[in-house]
Amino acid sequence: MLSAVVNHLWQSTLFAGGVGILTLMLRHNSARARYVLWFFASVKFLVPLALLAAIGSHIPREPPNVEVNTGGAQMLSIAIDRIVAPMPVTTHVIGSVPLIAASARPWLNLLEIVWACGVLAIAGYWLLGWSRIRRVLAASTPSAIDFPIPVRSSTVMQEPAIAGIVRPVLLVPDGIEVWLSAEQLRAVLAHERCHVKRRDNLKAALHMVVESLFWFHPVVWWLETRLIAERERACDEEVLAAGHKANDYAEGIVRVCQNYLESPLRCAAGVGGGNLTSRIEAILNPPRQMRLSALQAILLSGIASAVVAEPIVRGHLAAPLVQGQNINTSVFGDYVAVPPTATRRSDGKDLIVAAANGNLAQVRSLLHKGVPVDFQEFGEVGYTALIQAAQRGREPAVVQELLANGARVEHRMNDGDTALITAGGSGNVSIVEELLNAGARVNDQDDVGFTALMKASANGHQGAVLLLLSSGADVHRELKNGETALEMAARGGHDRVVRLLLDSGADYRHRRFTGETALDLAVQARQVAVVETLLERGAGSQR
Repeated sequence: MLSAVVNHLWQSTLFAGGVGILTLMLRHNSARARYVLWFFASVKFLVPLALLAAIGSHIPREPPNVEVNTGGAQMLSIAIDRIVAPMPVTTHVIGSVPLIAASARPWLNLLEIVWACGVLAIAGYWLLGWSRIRRVLAASTPSAIDFPIPVRSSTVMQEPAIAGIVRPVLLVPDGIEVWLSAEQLRAVLAHERCHVKRRDNLKAALHMVVESLFWFHPVVWWLETRLIAERERACDEEVLAAGHKANDYAEGIVRVCQNYLESPLRCAAGVGGGNLTSRIEAILNPPRQMRLSALQAILLSGIASAVVAEPIVRGHLAAPLVQGQNINTSVFGDYVAVPPTATRRSDGKDLIVAAANGNLAQVRSLLHKGVPVDFQEFGEVGYTALIQAAQRGREPAVVQELLANGARVEHRMNDGDTALITAGGSGNVSIVEELLNAGARVNDQDDVGFTALMKASANGHQGAVLLLLSSGADVHRELKNGETALEMAARGGHDRVVRLLLDSGADYRHRRFTGETALDLAVQARQVAVVETLLERGAGSQR
């Protein structure tokens, strides 16, 4: 869950930064265009790319009718994978220090509580503002002001504002006709009409949800200021374009702000929002505006389409292939159609080699040809493409592709090794996570007794160790000689791994069959840092 949240946050923040660059490019265009861009940046926080990827994953992939014989297609496929692959946000290690230790789990629980309290506090604040609007509406009376939606008059000295989302109402203070001239009142009402036409209350309410969920992120509060500023400027531009005089409109806004309170809610759009000084200057001295050129419109449409299509395409690429398609063999220039049943034994070997080398394009090509995903060469030790990809630990996308095409995660080689056990030895956290998500049993042992945790500990792979521990790996499992993951890490001098294992309940008093403890093995191997760690934890008292 933490990985998914962090991944979503950096993607949304990056998207907001990109929107900021686009609005700078469009600073001489209408405020409406910039407002739409900022609104998309806000909505992005509510739409994780993983959700779109999940939609794409439900679009089944059929084996292609043709196979490209040129290498250019493979290069293009690899390039697409590099672009659409999300940043892996699993447990990472910087140097020799893990970012999240097992002992930090209580702090993560505390963070969840703090986040929930923040959500409740922000949501409660908005609800209080909304209840105030509701009380004012309940005490208001119908007004005869001509307006496209119902108008109600209130004795509360609050600025004219649109209240409500599904059935909006224009709420005006009593006696506003006295404070404003007829021309000023028409201009102010035209401003409110813009809010109704563009459903600004609904957009503001959506951003309030964003603020409630991500109250800790300063970018969402900065987005609010940009949304309000561009929303009000867009209304100002539309009011002036409708023919209202700038002097009457500016004076009407000033008088409203002098005599009435600002709306207590962002989703009850009034006339006094934004930076009033800059708004008045822009109304009285409107800057020259440029209409969006055809090139700008095409560019913005292309960017929007790419943002939506990218995760869907990625999800589609990860979708399982539809089996049982009949493809006729034929030749069309440089393209050759190959029936899935016409698989040579050498193709199976090629699949295993391609998986070991991390060649995603070739893996896909061979799978599309119909090569069995769990192919094993007769007389070999039981290697499959999945086990080779996990053992080499080069390309998590290859593991994803093999699993998506039905690779058996529980397959064992002749010595009992599974893909997860070999992945523990390679230490690639992303691959370990993919295998666990696919149902790999975290405590499986090979014929000698090795588990994924043991192999990761023996090789000092802290990130893999932490992920396996958090997934339920048993620190007390033993090899046939009685050795545990702690003794392996101690003998190898992996001090940080030793600390992780001890934090997870590993017993430094345990002895393997020959009688040595983890401290004995560390002393024999002259692993000073490990010896000091074990002594700090009390291992010396057992000697």
